[in-house]
Amino acid sequence: MAEFMLHIIKVNVLSAVIIFIVLAVSKLLDKKYSSRWKYLIWLFVSVFLLIPVKFPSHAGGLNIEVPKQIVRAEVNRSTAVPNTENLQIPADAKENGSEPLKDTGKKADMQDSTGQRNIKVDTIAWIAAIIWGAGICAAAVYKVFVLRAGRRELRRWRIPFTDRERLAEYDKLCKELHMKKAPKLVADSRLSGPLLAGIRNTYLYLPVREYSKEECELIFRHELCHYRSRDLWYKLLMICVTTVYWFNPAVYFMKKEAERDIEFICDEKVMKGRNQEDKLRYNQLILKTAALGRPSYELSTSLNDGLLTFKI
Repeated sequence: MAEFMLHIIKVNVLSAVIIFIVLAVSKLLDKKYSSRWKYLIWLFVSVFLLIPVKFPSHAGGLNIEVPKQIVRAEVNRSTAVPNTENLQIPADAKENGSEPLKDTGKKADMQDSTGQRNIKVDTIAWIAAIIWGAGICAAAVYKVFVLRAGRRELRRWRIPFTDRERLAEYDKLCKELHMKKAPKLVADSRLSGPLLAGIRNTYLYLPVREYSKEECELIFRHELCHYRSRDLWYKLLMICVTTVYWFNPAVYFMKKEAERDIEFICDEKVMKGRNQEDKLRYNQLILKTAALGRPSYELSTSLNDGLLTFKI
């Protein structure tokens, strides 16, 4: 257990160093180009943390074979017990009644102290593992409760989307993007902005609010871009990492930065090849929805989150 916990500590320290180095380098570079490679680095670090494989380490470059006869001779020599019967005892030592010291007592004391240290280290490792496991259980229960409560709230207030004109535009866009299984378009009177939610059964929620044809087209493209990129699964991975390593502050920085990156990448894809007028309209739409507040449901993507990367 002590060896396993030491490996977990090493993995967390190494991951924290990578995360903070990437964050520092990204500040020096243009975020427009850093988000793409950061997305992959966060993915690699998350998988590395969730699957902490211990790779074999080779200390030396050369392995020299020692003849077996020499090894056996050295082992016999080191384990041989000296014969004290043939040793000459000094006269003054005999008069004082003292005898030659034996190494067996010293070796026994050293073995006892080493064993006690090993027991202490293993006890500390078990205590740390129990605390870590208890934290994982508590964080997992809390996350599941929050996610299920949010999903129930969305399910409770969603209603069928009845605007036939917008439905036709949505179906046309899905066919244009060659999407065989697109998210189902529904409405929600309690939402402040558009929302994509649901891992298995994905829904695109629209608030009961008047949007122009151009605004609806941008909203549809934004959320469908998240859906095609599987960003909900990416967010779920980040939630798992922060749940398992609840004690590591670096993973929370990584999660927050990853959410910004997926929004910026999505905005860039939506605006690719667009003119300045479309970009201005898109920025205005982001401001319009973000001013009404961000959604409380964590495992979702929303146009409101675009304010985090408002820099097209």
